[in-house]
Amino acid sequence: MAYGILDKINWTFFTKKIQDGVSGENESFGATVAGSATVTYNYKFKSFSVLNTHASAAITLHGLKADGTTSDWNITIPAGTTVNLDAGGNGNTFRQGHFKLITGSGTAIVVGTKG
Repeated sequence: MAYGILDKINWTFFTKKIQDGVSGENESFGATVAGSATVTYNYKFKSFSVLNTHASAAITLHGLKADGTTSDWNITIPAGTTVNLDAGGNGNTFRQGHFKLITGSGTAIVVGTKG
């Protein structure tokens, strides 16, 4: 099953352009995540976005408690969907190690602004 316009985008170029667009004291972050991956992001983030690039499989984003192992919340991200999270300005950040992504058979692009 093709997802139309999404399979025509050069994701490496797209991610690089997002990274290049962030300036000043903020540091951008970008990564592609393959299927069957579990990744915990050990950075503080001001903003964090996940695009599920798979044609049919969902992926799961977890918000971990301070102990780093227990999920405080989770979001199931359907195929072709983006989730954007923002810490809200005023120097706010999501704490280091808060986000854990599990792709299962899905794939993803992750971008954010480190805080």
